[in-house]
Amino acid sequence: MDTIIYIEYRTYCTPNARSIAMAQEAEDTVIDDEMIVHAITDAGVSRGGSLTPGMLAETMAEAMSLCLSFKHILKIANLHGFSVLQKLCLDNNSIEKIENVDHLVHLTWLDLSFNCIRRISGLSKLKRLADLSLFSNYIEQIEGLDDCLELQCLSFGNNKIVALDSIVALRGFVNLRLLNLEGNPVCKEGEYRRHVLAYLNQLTYLDYSMVTKAESTAARELYQDELLDVEEKEALREERMVREAANAMYTSKLRMANLAAAETIFGEMFVEDTEMTKLQHLPGTSNIKTSFQTEVDAASDVFIQAGLAQEEHKRIEIALLEETLKKLRAQYAHDSISLIESFERTKKKRLNQITSHQSQELTDVNHLRQLLADLSHNLLDLEMQQVGQFEEAMGDFERKFVELKTCCLESQQSFFRAVEECEKNYTRNLTQLMNELLEKAAKDDLPIDISDEGTSLLADRDTCLNAVAGSHDIHVGRLYKLEDDIKNREEQASKVIIKKYRDQEHERSRARVQDLKEYESTLARELMELPC
Repeated sequence: MDTIIYIEYRTYCTPNARSIAMAQEAEDTVIDDEMIVHAITDAGVSRGGSLTPGMLAETMAEAMSLCLSFKHILKIANLHGFSVLQKLCLDNNSIEKIENVDHLVHLTWLDLSFNCIRRISGLSKLKRLADLSLFSNYIEQIEGLDDCLELQCLSFGNNKIVALDSIVALRGFVNLRLLNLEGNPVCKEGEYRRHVLAYLNQLTYLDYSMVTKAESTAARELYQDELLDVEEKEALREERMVREAANAMYTSKLRMANLAAAETIFGEMFVEDTEMTKLQHLPGTSNIKTSFQTEVDAASDVFIQAGLAQEEHKRIEIALLEETLKKLRAQYAHDSISLIESFERTKKKRLNQITSHQSQELTDVNHLRQLLADLSHNLLDLEMQQVGQFEEAMGDFERKFVELKTCCLESQQSFFRAVEECEKNYTRNLTQLMNELLEKAAKDDLPIDISDEGTSLLADRDTCLNAVAGSHDIHVGRLYKLEDDIKNREEQASKVIIKKYRDQEHERSRARVQDLKEYESTLARELMELPC
């Protein structure tokens, strides 16, 4: 409630006579470092003294709010240093366009009231924005806010909004509680308030007054029929969006499994088929093409199901390898720690004895040096054992992964041969149709509904048959290219997976050996400093 009251006060306030006179006399400017320094100093967040460039950058990076009101600003710029800014006040300036704020992704409060803005834009990345004031500008249309779904408070008072329909677009903002439109031409509509409350029944405040439950209910009853129509369209749109999202997720899943070609292969064959533009004018070709697509779709379904199963097997093998490596590294880490802890206990005991002169110093120091040499040897031996066991696990993984890759390649080959056979059937059927039509053309017995383009094509037998042969060549050529592409991706993906784990192990082992050397050198230096 406190936030709402404050917002209402903010959007209601207007420049006093002195500020208006100053604005008329001053020249428009842009945001620069000097202006930012003054704003930071005025806010009391500077660290004392003059701000050096380094201090300014650090202060900007930590600033949560920035107020640049009444600064005669013409253009928003130079705010890239504010990486965590949450509140930005740019009210009472001369800003004409909302720009250069898309990097302020933490922004929750933006005040652009009393400016010269005509269109809402540049806010698509401010997904956390909860409070937006564009009070007293020149805005005619509510737009450009589709991605700001966290909005709770919106002030469009004293603008040029005319259409009630633009307000209906705010139904998608389920968190919206406060809306100010007072001072717009749309407010002069006789049913304005009830229309807004009917479509935006989640509002708590509208134009500086609280919305009662009874008022909202009455408005919805008045517009019941219109609301049913809107809600039905919204439901259909939501259903379509869900369906599109599911399709996109499915396509992404196929792409990850190197199966995306199965979804598009039929269309791919016809992308460059210029001959089909001639043949499509002949009666019966569309039915043959439809049958061709049905056959290809059936082959694609079989291929996709087999491919997804193979992809699942790959994921299982990868998970098993990662679990094996995790256990392997945990075991060797435990063994290494045990050796180091044992050495450290012995070292501490011997050093205490040396310090208290309870032992023969030279003998004890030489003994520690020998223990250190043994420790280094044993730790390095453990590392070599770990590398050896990695090789065993990786070798087993590679064999299984190569077998899976081979299965995938065989499945791909079977799929493309099946599609190629479908294409041959399509070409045979098309050739048969062509011969029948050519015979009818020779007897002047063509269907009366045949197009002029079809009649012209059938006037020349060679042209017809060459078009069918050309279409076939294009399809087969495209198939072979797609087959090569998917095969190469399969080979490359297998290499990438294997290389990934080998590179990780190489880096781990190299770093481990370096750590062991540094540890040994540090302990050796400590022992060298002991009396002999």
